[in-house]
Amino acid sequence: MTQLLKIKKLILYFLIIKILITLVFFFIMEPVFNQSVFKYNDFGKYSTLNIEVGGNIGYRLLISFLGISNIGEPLPIFLAFTLNILVDIGWIYLLYKHLSFRGLFLFILMLGLQPYAAVYTLKFTTIIFAKIALLFFCRELFYGGFNKIKQKTLTLGEFLFWTFLTFMRTANVFSAVPYFFLKLRNHPLKAILIIIGFICIMYLASPNYVGDAHEIPNLPWSLNYVKELLGIENNFIALLFTVVFRVLLLFGAREKLLGEGIEQFLVWGIPGLELSVYLFLGVVQLVGFYLAVRFFFQQYGVVSLVILIPIGAYILTYPQQRYLIPFIPICLFGLALGFDNMAKNFKKLKY
Repeated sequence: MTQLLKIKKLILYFLIIKILITLVFFFIMEPVFNQSVFKYNDFGKYSTLNIEVGGNIGYRLLISFLGISNIGEPLPIFLAFTLNILVDIGWIYLLYKHLSFRGLFLFILMLGLQPYAAVYTLKFTTIIFAKIALLFFCRELFYGGFNKIKQKTLTLGEFLFWTFLTFMRTANVFSAVPYFFLKLRNHPLKAILIIIGFICIMYLASPNYVGDAHEIPNLPWSLNYVKELLGIENNFIALLFTVVFRVLLLFGAREKLLGEGIEQFLVWGIPGLELSVYLFLGVVQLVGFYLAVRFFFQQYGVVSLVILIPIGAYILTYPQQRYLIPFIPICLFGLALGFDNMAKNFKKLKY
């Protein structure tokens, strides 16, 4: 069996696993977590087309054009499922050359079973466009588009594509601007003009989006919250703990833990178990992300570290696993890569 046929067979397994785990969460979300799988708190403001409340104006216009009044309708479910599956398959094809067959099988298994990604598989949210943006960025990175001298320029198609993605999800500006810079770094004046123009367009299209940051100090997991939680007076030590907690929140926790704090989870039963799962996911996915980024750095150089920019922005603002969803394939790739390396080392020791 050729390599390509093996990959297609693994993709079929992935689709079966993904569909099954998605159906599981579709049926258990309400009885176990007391909320619908289609819960999307921001949808109300997006459906009003009120551009004064923040960003993602393209998403607002799209759901208005499609006549979507509820993301639990058949059309948004179909769009969400199709786009999410296509992006996941895109990651499989992008990463398979760097893994053994066993490593690729593990990657596909984890990608299919990842619980938080499964919950969002049927949700037509702006996260989908962040997933597309990161996949597009990494595809360019892997195929040398940032290093080939002849290709070190920005085409009109690329500019329009990134503009579309950033209209759909304003936070994509943290990927789009570095992309423009890397593509145009041989033409600094042109790069500056295009980037400034792009940022101005996004700012005008998303009034008050930056201003939403004033809510951050009022959320749990601020410096003051951590000082009170741990009983620490020293600001430097408390700041270190705050960073660690926020990183773990981003890599493992859902929005409830970020917005309501840890107190209600510090009890026996389902809440305590839920907190343990968040901690486990946070540590494991963080390790995977580190291994993947280290590999990217070794293979593609400093340019690969650009993918850390959105991560840093999320840690400083609203660290929750919903924002990690686009990066989950990278985290799982790192774990599969680590598995491959351990298997190779074990073989060396054995013989």
